[in-house]
Amino acid sequence: MTSIIKLKTSCTHDLYHRLLSAGCFLAFLSVSATAFSQTIQDAVKALWNEQPQKAKNILLHVVSKTPADAEACFRLGNIYYSLGKKDSAAFYFQKGIKPEDKVNYNFAGLGKLALDDKNESKAQEYLNKLTANGKSRDPKAYIFAGEAYFNSSLKDSSRALPLLVKAT
Repeated sequence: MTSIIKLKTSCTHDLYHRLLSAGCFLAFLSVSATAFSQTIQDAVKALWNEQPQKAKNILLHVVSKTPADAEACFRLGNIYYSLGKKDSAAFYFQKGIKPEDKVNYNFAGLGKLALDDKNESKAQEYLNKLTANGKSRDPKAYIFAGEAYFNSSLKDSSRALPLLVKAT
């Protein structure tokens, strides 16, 4: 009789460990799926919460999974720019430019870098591409172009303000 009870207890104990292991595995999968389904919006939230390293990691993951995502490249380039890593910023701004895009915010990043290099004609060329020479209907194009003038080393508010007004 005691051997039957021991066998029953042993089986129950073994089943308990198997279920516990399966539960831990499912929890791991759930956490992994959540970690891998990070989006640009998650990166933006991290930036708003003053977590640039977290935002950078999220965007690096997004860009590795979808290299053609122009917005992810733009936002990642901006993070590198704000960290003072202009070579990395330029790499991601260039990576994000696709000829088929009608509006590409990466031109704002390249314009900002050109302004830092005191190459105003190249900057104007990039920002004109972004705003379609002032014909774009995308308000973000004007916001990002204005931001390029404000946040570059040039800090030219006389050029930034008309762009920002056009965005409204």
